Amino acid sequence: MATKDKVCLSIVMVAVICIVTVLGIVVEPSRFTRHTFAQIGYSQFPALFLETNGRPISRTNWSNARISVRNTTDNPFDFQDIEIRGRGNSTWFAEKKPFRIRFPHEIEMLDSGFAAQNWTLIACHFDHSLIRQYAAYTFASKLDGMNYSPYARFVDLFMNNVFMGVYMLSVHVPETGESMANLTAHGDPSKSDYLIQMDWRSGNLTVNDRNWYRIEFPNNPNTAHEKYVIDFLTKAENAMVSRDWDAIQSIIDVDSFIDFFIVQEWFKNMDVCSLSIYMQILTDGNNDRRLHMGPVWDFDRSAGNSTLHGYAGMSPQGPHMASRNRWFTNLLNVPEFRELTNQRWQYVRDNAAADLITHIEQKVDYYKQSFERNFLAWDILGRNLRSHPRPVASIRTFTGHVNQVLDFLQTRKYWLTYFLGQTH
Repeated sequence: MATKDKVCLSIVMVAVICIVTVLGIVVEPSRFTRHTFAQIGYSQFPALFLETNGRPISRTNWSNARISVRNTTDNPFDFQDIEIRGRGNSTWFAEKKPFRIRFPHEIEMLDSGFAAQNWTLIACHFDHSLIRQYAAYTFASKLDGMNYSPYARFVDLFMNNVFMGVYMLSVHVPETGESMANLTAHGDPSKSDYLIQMDWRSGNLTVNDRNWYRIEFPNNPNTAHEKYVIDFLTKAENAMVSRDWDAIQSIIDVDSFIDFFIVQEWFKNMDVCSLSIYMQILTDGNNDRRLHMGPVWDFDRSAGNSTLHGYAGMSPQGPHMASRNRWFTNLLNVPEFRELTNQRWQYVRDNAAADLITHIEQKVDYYKQSFERNFLAWDILGRNLRSHPRPVASIRTFTGHVNQVLDFLQTRKYWLTYFLGQTH
């Protein structure tokens, strides 16, 4: 074959691989080992079975599927008519894919305690401890400043009877059922509730020529809704940048901002300055409209699991959101806000944060063998999958990865206490 022909063939092969990666699942990547439910042995996690009749799953188009759950006494179910698609951005390009499933109506899954129509299966493939997202969501749920935190439950996922590994089941963030405190849409923009995401990749609204936003709820906002949100966020940002405490209190929900900051900064979530930042515009008492932060979301690049900004991404020392997020950089230079945040952190540190460390230690100890079954399917321990820091990527055991997360959080507790105690 001529050299020119070889080059053309290589280009075609690369193009085909890219198309397959974007549109469907590579069901048998090089390091994937097939196991059935019977072969993996006993697991303490619920077993979630998805049947697609062998059809590949697209990130953009819904496919019909069937779903059932075994190995649990929590709300067992068997649905013959659901839809499934891929989800995620960079995570979709991993070997182990994340998914979104949609039921024909709202359903309570396992021990969720609420019903929702849209659910997500988070792969945690770039987090070899498997527990960063779970730990952050669990911690956030212990804080009452935010009115909603994502549900999180580990499951074993089987796709067409092939074990796909350990996944974390959660609700789809823009869900508007009980899980999102019953957000209410209204034709009058000044009376509607809003769920907004700041994401530079996909936002279509801009505020002060800086950050890009997208309205997640109402589902189909009109031009009047969009203008209202832009004006409201502009007013809120201007108040924060002015560092005028009276103006700040009149338009933001201070408690939710403080708790949101504590979760993000303690975990040192590297995405939080430009991605996956959720907020809500809600009517409080006396018909006051305020901006609320939350829910928290997306923590795979947290707790030292990132080389973003070089050593800063992996170090438990040093500010991140406090120095790189425009809102919080200004808020933390307001003496009243900083003191309230310091007082809140001292209480949280000795209660919810301490409880979380103990909870994770106990959970991993109790479910260790079930967690480790994930690595029967995916031989990733000791591999660098996504610009992991070398010290993290080189850890070759699941327990070692969990200990790295716990050590990071313990060390960062002391640093955050020091940082918030400083006066500016």
